[in-house]
Amino acid sequence: MRRRHSSTGMRWSVKETYATVRRRPDVRPGRPSAASGQRLTAPLRPPTFGLRPNPRGRGPLWFLGAQVHWYVDVLKKYAMFSGRAHRQEFWMFTLVSFVISIVLAVVDAALGTSPVLGALYSLAVLLPSLAVGVRRLHDTDRTGWWLLIALIPIVGAIVLLVFWASAGKMHDNAYGPNPQEVPAH
Repeated sequence: MRRRHSSTGMRWSVKETYATVRRRPDVRPGRPSAASGQRLTAPLRPPTFGLRPNPRGRGPLWFLGAQVHWYVDVLKKYAMFSGRAHRQEFWMFTLVSFVISIVLAVVDAALGTSPVLGALYSLAVLLPSLAVGVRRLHDTDRTGWWLLIALIPIVGAIVLLVFWASAGKMHDNAYGPNPQEVPAH
């Protein structure tokens, strides 16, 4: 019984578990060759759904855990204000922290409690948030005291956002080596 694959429209059946592959002629005796008309079979690769696999050998959906990796790395450096943090580390931590805050707000609303869980979470990640913000400023060759500019209403937050979004210095600076050249683990 032949059916069509739902996303590609290609035919497949239970018998078609191996694809036919032709090899270059092999002149060694006792080996199958294309010249003799023999065909070799190789197993089909699983569908990747248009995503390229990670070069490190993980599956095509490797990126789903990457955000959590950056989040955990920042938490491991809980109160480390020295060094540098590149943009991806900072923004992935911010993204995951924002998503966790939204989930906790929904859970608080569903339980009918005041925002206890959200407040506890905000208190728990206050120090890592400040630390990664300072390290991000160090990457742009600025001192961590620039965080205080956020105390100026509206304009301070915009300036700080621009500093965090700007590219880091590609050379070593007073705060350490370029984080893109240092291995992550």
